[in-house]
This record gives sequence, C-alpha cells and structure tokens, in this order.
Amino acid sequence: MRGTVVLAIALVLIGLVVLSPAYIRPDSVAVYSYLRSAVFDHDLLFLDEWNAFGLIRDGFPLFKEITPLGTLANHWWIGTSIASAPFYLAASMFGTKDGFFDVYGWTLAWAAVLFTFVTLGSVSQFDAPHPPLRGARGVRWVALAATLFGTPLFWYTYRFPLGTHAAGAMFIALAVWAALRDREFATGLLLGLATATRLQHFVLIPAFIVLAVRRRMVPRAYVRAAIGVLIGVLPQAIAWYAIYGSPLGPLTSGATLAGTTWMPLHSFAFGAVLLSSYHGLFIWSPVVLLAVIGWFEGLRGNRDAALLFLLMFAGEWIANAAFDRYWWGGMSFGPRRWVDLAAPFAVGIAWFGRSAWRIATVAVTTLWTLALTAGALSGTLPLARYVGFAGLWPRIRPFQLHSFLSEPSATCIVALLLVVLIGVLFALIRRHAMPPATAYLVLVSIALAAMTPATRARAPEELARFGIRPSRARIGPLLDERRLLGDEVDYLRAAGRERDAQRTEEEIRRIDAAIRPF
Repeated sequence: MRGTVVLAIALVLIGLVVLSPAYIRPDSVAVYSYLRSAVFDHDLLFLDEWNAFGLIRDGFPLFKEITPLGTLANHWWIGTSIASAPFYLAASMFGTKDGFFDVYGWTLAWAAVLFTFVTLGSVSQFDAPHPPLRGARGVRWVALAATLFGTPLFWYTYRFPLGTHAAGAMFIALAVWAALRDREFATGLLLGLATATRLQHFVLIPAFIVLAVRRRMVPRAYVRAAIGVLIGVLPQAIAWYAIYGSPLGPLTSGATLAGTTWMPLHSFAFGAVLLSSYHGLFIWSPVVLLAVIGWFEGLRGNRDAALLFLLMFAGEWIANAAFDRYWWGGMSFGPRRWVDLAAPFAVGIAWFGRSAWRIATVAVTTLWTLALTAGALSGTLPLARYVGFAGLWPRIRPFQLHSFLSEPSATCIVALLLVVLIGVLFALIRRHAMPPATAYLVLVSIALAAMTPATRARAPEELARFGIRPSRARIGPLLDERRLLGDEVDYLRAAGRERDAQRTEEEIRRIDAAIRPF
C-alpha cells in the first residue's frame, strides 16, 4: 500500500512539472472526437471537431475521407474515449462547449497519468511463484523508473498524453493481471478493450490462448473469455457501423491509392523495427532488450508469465513489422507502438536486475533514452523524419528544455482533483469491478447505437455547412499518403535501397496525377 501511494505521488509531482495537454493533429483529435461529438452533438459526424483544429481546407477534410454515407471516416479507436468518459463528463460541469481545451485538455491529460499509474501499479499484483516487483525495494523502483523513462511511456504520458498509449498500456496490464489469476471473462473483456484502444492488440490474443491451454482451461472458460472480448469491442463495431455502414469499418474500405486504410503485408521490417536508427525498439529503448533477457531467465521460475510475455512480444513484433507499411510510426518518439507492453517490460526488467552490475546496466540504458528525450524536447533530435545513427547522439539545449516545463494553473489543479476523486471512487469498487464495467460498456454501446440515425440524417447538412464537396472526398487521405511515402523514400535512400525508393516515387507521381484535377 505504501509503495502504491509513493508511486501515485511521484507521478503527480512529475506531472506538475512537465505535463502538457498537447494535441497531435490528427491523431489526438480523432481519438477524442468520439467523446466530444457524442457528448455535445449526440452524433458521430466529427466535422465540428475537425474544423476546430483547422483540418478542413478548400472544400475537403485533411487526413480522412468522406464515406459513401456522407460521414467523416475515423479509423482511430474508441477505447481511450471510453476510458476517459467519466473524467470528461465531470470536466463538462466546469468547461464550455469547446470540449477540447482548458479544463477538458487538462482533465484528459491527467487521466492519462492515472492510466500510467494503474499500469505500473498493477505489476506488483501479478500472481507468480516469485512475484515480479515484491521483495527487494531497490529492484522494484529501478524497474518502474526504467519502464517510465527508458521507453516512450514518459513521452506519451506527459509530453503528448492525449492519445491511445497510456490507456492501451493500462488495459494490457490489467488483462495480464486477470489472465494470471485465471479470470477468464475479465481477461477477454480487457483484451477487447485493448483492441478497441489500438487495433494492433488483436495480435496478443494468441498469447493468452496459449496460456489457457497450458493451464488446461475447460471449454466453458474459452466461452467466457470470448464473450468478454465481444463486449469489449462492441462499442467500436457500433461506432464504425454508424460511420461506415459496416462494423468492420476501415478494415474493409479506405481512400489510399489501393482503396484501403492500411497496407498490411506490403513490406516486412522485422530487423529494422528492432535495430534501425529510425525509431527502432532496441536502439531508442535498449532497456527493453534487458527486459527480454529477463523474460527468458524468468522461464525457470515463472514459466507461465514469462512465456506469456514472450509470446505477446512476438505478436507485437509481427504487428509492427508486417501489418503497417509505415512501421516507424510517423512522428513518433522512438518505438511508440511498443509502449503498450509497459507492464511486461517492467516485469522483465525486475527479473533481469538481480545484481548490482545488472542494475547499473539498466540505469545506463535508461539514461540513454532520457538523453534522447532531452534532445527531442530541445529540438536537436527531429522526430518527423529519418535520422541516421550519427544524428541520434543528443545535442541538448538547456534553454529549450526549460521552455517545456509546466506552469500549473488553477485549471490544471481543478482537473487533477477531478481525476483523483474519480480515481479514488474506482479504487473503492475495484474488487467487484467486472459487473459495473460490463454494464458501463453495454450502456456505451446502447448510446452509440442510439446516435446512429442522427449521424446518418445530419450528414448531408453538415457537409453543406462546411462546404465539403463530395468530388474531393479522397484528397485529404491521398495528401497524407503522399507525405508518408515521402518519408519512406528518405528512409529507403538512406538504407541504400534505390530501386525500392524509385518504386515509391512512382506511387507519389500517381497520387499527384489523381489530385491534379482538383
């Protein structure tokens, strides 16, 4: 209990110094558009939200297409909005109909800090013959600090908290906790929510099935878990049905040159996603390599947990290397698409750090990532373009770093108190959380279904209000694809793959030809 309180106080104090309610366009806008549009407009049209951030230009929306139903496509995920909704609704008692800034932005940011607190705090509750973060206090705090500062978790908790990573890490941590305690329905529900928070997490399900097989679960247990998964993803399916006309939504349609939203299996980067200077996992976050070593060592005394973590890692490796053409993660701080495995990383680091020299190794690798963080904050380490190994060496500007320090305002403190109050209420019911959580998801699903008719009926009026021309519906996604392909050309040329770069440039010319008439 004392350690949990210390962890909470530490995360809050860090937040008071560096927390920034900064939106990333379009990702953060799209993630919270579900929440803002549902609460204030009672639909899922998102054009008001897009317009608030200047994302409608010259008769078309940037980044996303207009669907055949006349709605704005949204391939981002609803899970973070579901997790943040209680805090957001509390903030609405103090905020305006703006719905994004001031108390709303601060509340959503502090909610992300709470999600990270749950992620890190839950690790010590994992059941195993040798519990991972109990016992030696020094190892415990080293593992938690290394996970926070030695991975992109710090960046996406404090610098750009308004996204999906903190919520995704929380749902995965809780799913692991439930699975190791043989709580089948809870495991399924949390995996469903994790998938509805970041679609890539569906690759984790086989790891949990292997654990169930090892533990000789009866058929009824698989049914309970499957029902949990379905309830967890149901809100996303309903939202996509309202927007796209299909519960599979962007999985079956899109506005790229190929007519898709994503381009899975287009290219394979199994080595690069780990070892490239272009946001490679072990290069930007070498402490994760130590966590992997710890998992292998854990096979001796904690076989179930260690095997689960290794299989989860393998699933994310496949997802990151093969299921998205732009494997480097766009304008990412390092390997951001891995950060949702924060809880397994913490366990692996704790298992690794069983001697003084090993703890020193953890500290050195964590300091490297902290140096990269400082370089990114001071503007000497660009995140939006390819950087070779020589460019990774951080050149820190202390003055620039100082400009990123937070200055807590009354609004910030009000938001913090709201999140703390609601977080305490959740803690009081945590032992019996599944029935309320299930009821909550059912109510969310019903509310989203009730918004479907309004979403469809208002779509033509909204297009007219913002002057959006259906003939230009695909321009935004094509421009976004063109930018990403340009990043790919830079990377391919730096890697000496000139022929591949020329093929990508041909795709850029095809996009230019497609948008030239407009």
